[in-house]
Amino acid sequence: WIEVLSENKLASGIRARALQNLTIYPNSQSIIEAELDYNFPIKGYLASDYPDKNLTNSHIGLVPSICGPYADRISLALINPTNEPKIIFKGTHLAYVNEIKMNEDGSFSEEPEKKAKIDIEAEIDPNYKIDLSKSGVEGNEFDQLKDLLNEFEDIFSKSQYDLGSFTGGDHNIVTTTEEPITSPPRKMPYKYKEELKKHIDKLLSSGIMIESETPWLLLS
Repeated sequence: WIEVLSENKLASGIRARALQNLTIYPNSQSIIEAELDYNFPIKGYLASDYPDKNLTNSHIGLVPSICGPYADRISLALINPTNEPKIIFKGTHLAYVNEIKMNEDGSFSEEPEKKAKIDIEAEIDPNYKIDLSKSGVEGNEFDQLKDLLNEFEDIFSKSQYDLGSFTGGDHNIVTTTEEPITSPPRKMPYKYKEELKKHIDKLLSSGIMIESETPWLLLS
């Protein structure tokens, strides 16, 4: 996840993911809406000029652009220079976005020494690695399986704090107008207090959990 070093430092390496499915026709350009994998408000302008490997592996180009400030969604221009249509699925990571600042002369610049840090590899848990030695296929089918896993590797979880990605459909959770019931705080042994806080902080940082602004809670 992205670790913000201080409020005065610029964020970098923010991943942008597709908000809808999109087909880019051969030798054409399309605009797609993307949301940012970031849990804090970004006050500055955003530059999107570094494509994710999902694009480069599919030979799709990214047109550099600047948007913001105070943006939680951005529009990305994608180019398909090939002779076959390319399909972008909802939830696919498309690009890395960096926060930039506007100078007094109206130009934009980044401050590498003040950027927030991102360490994707450090978040990969070896226990979540797919063990191909247990595969029941061989030869050409085994090679095809490896290619598919490499092509869609961002779909699979890489740690307990990575939800992966699924595009099977959207679900609406319908609530009623009844007043929420009250519930006492969950009891937790004191010796587990720090460990619980550490896990909750990681769940919040990774976006799996979002701090509620309502009195509703989930009973289990």
